[in-house]
This record gives sequence, structure tokens and C-alpha cells, in this order.
Amino acid sequence: MPRLVSQPTLPDWLQPHLRWVTIPSWVMSLGFHGVLVAVLLVVARLPGCQPDIAGEEGEAFREVGLYLRPTAVMEPALAEDEPREPTAEETAAALPAAAPAPVPTQPPIPLQLPTLSSTPVIGAGGLPRTATGVERLLASQGSGSGAPPAASGGSTGGTSFLGVEDQGRRFVYLIDSSSSMADYGAFRVAKMELLASLERLNETQQFQVIFCNSETALKLDAGRFGMFFGTDSQRLEVRLQIAGINTDAGTNHEKGLLAALDLNPDVIFFLSDAGEPYLTAKQLDAIKRRNRGGARIHCIEFGRGPLLLTNGQPPPNFLTKLAAQNDGRYVYQDVTQFAAR
Repeated sequence: MPRLVSQPTLPDWLQPHLRWVTIPSWVMSLGFHGVLVAVLLVVARLPGCQPDIAGEEGEAFREVGLYLRPTAVMEPALAEDEPREPTAEETAAALPAAAPAPVPTQPPIPLQLPTLSSTPVIGAGGLPRTATGVERLLASQGSGSGAPPAASGGSTGGTSFLGVEDQGRRFVYLIDSSSSMADYGAFRVAKMELLASLERLNETQQFQVIFCNSETALKLDAGRFGMFFGTDSQRLEVRLQIAGINTDAGTNHEKGLLAALDLNPDVIFFLSDAGEPYLTAKQLDAIKRRNRGGARIHCIEFGRGPLLLTNGQPPPNFLTKLAAQNDGRYVYQDVTQFAAR
């Protein structure tokens, strides 16, 4: 027989209240689900990941990145019939393309350009050569061809001095420094032409300068160099030494020529006014034997007045004979023309 369990009894005042508080379970379930549906609807309407940007007509998906929405420029509204001024871009697009300006091939103002010379000139520059009579003399004496003789020792350069050109590795300039060389500025011109000739030498060529007077043959700094090289520094050294040399009384041509031959040069440029003392035939022969054809001796005469020709040839003197006996050339210069320079 089942056992009965007694239920606790509630106070009389609580029972009526509990009947009002008790809510059926189906009402509570209906309310809870209604609230849940409302929340889902609200969340679904929030902005989130969309397949395209609004206003793009849904044409394609955008790549991941930043999207900058263009800022609308507020323009005043125009009436439909009111004309609108074109923009600068529209005006430029409507104009035809301008043809490029032609590039001028000539300057607007003609330029007077100097004529360039193939050889450098220092000071007074080159002196005019003698007339055709001397050229005819060169055809019968010395090298005879009028062109520079072939260089000895395989030289690759040459120079010119007062109208005489030649090639070689070793050059000696023998310059008469007697007092008569000071007339008409001849000695000044000789030094300027010497410096111009030295500028034409290259670094592999050597040179020496000898000034001969009645006492001695002065070689420039022979103790230190013996022979100078055609470098800028040594040309400057020679320039400084030449500036302090002046003319002296008398001269000694033989002593100067022997001093020049002692340097074993390829070329000797001998400049003189052909004054006393003249070289005798015996002295000329001794110089020829001493040279033995080793150096070409070119003679430049500084004379006064035009050269007087006999049968198309200048009168013979020791300079014309010296050049002819040593495969050299003879050139005459009128010193009276130097004063105008």
C-alpha cells in the first residue's frame, strides 16, 4: 500500500498571489522567440561586406583595398538654355596642334670668326719668306727639294724657325748676339721666333740654345740639362733665361758652331747678320769634317734691305756656303721690315 507523503501547507495569505504570478510556459516561449527574431532582423540590416560599392551598378567585385569615393564639386546650377563657358582643357583640346618652330641652322647675326693656323705663333709670328730667287738657290744647294729632309733616328716630330722647317730628335739654335743684331729690333724678333719654334717641339724632342759673342758661346744652363726637352716646364726655364740675354760687342761664329756640333744634334739653326769675322774656306772645311754629315746646318741671314740677286741667285757668302756644304738651307730676312711689326 503506497505511502502517503504529506504536502506542506501554504499560508492562506500567499496562495491568492501565486495564482496571479504563475504564467503558462507557452507564453514565455512565444515572447522569447519574438525578441530573437527582432534582433536578427536588426543585425541583418547593419552595413557589412557587400559584393560591390554602392553606385557601381554591381558590375564586378572589387579587390581588397582602400576605395576613395570622388568628392563632388559643387557647381552652381545653370539653366538649360544658359550658355556655359568651356574649360581650359576643353579649349586646348579644340585647338589644332601647333607645328613645332623650325630650328635655325645659322645664327641671326653673321659671326666673323678668325682663321685658325695649323702651327702656333708666339710674339711677332712668322716672318715672310724671301722671293723666288732664294727658292731657286735652294733648288741648287743643300737639300734642293724645298721640303724638310728626312728625320734621322726615326723622329716623329719637327719644327720651323724663321722660314726653315726640319725634323729630328735633337735641335740646336745658334744665334748671333753681336751688337749689330740690335738694329731694327732684330735681336728681339730673333728671340720671339725662337720661343715660337720651341713651342712646336714635343716632349720626346731635345733642344739647346747657344748665343755666341766675341768672348764665348753661351749655352743655356748646359751644366744642369745639357739638352732641354720639349716640355712646358723646361720651355719656361728657357724663356726666363732668354729674357736676361742682351747683345754684346763682336761675335765668334766658329766657336759657336763647334759648341753646337759637340751636342751631336740632328739639326742646327744658325742665325747671323753675316758680319765679321767671316768664316774662311779653311774654317768651313774644318767644320764640314767635324760634322761628317751628322747634322743639317740651316743658315738664316739677317740683312739690311732687299736681297740683291745675280742671275737669280744671292751673292755668295760664308752662310750660303756653310748651308750648301752641310745639307742645309739658306734663308734671307730683311731686318728693315721688322720696325713695322
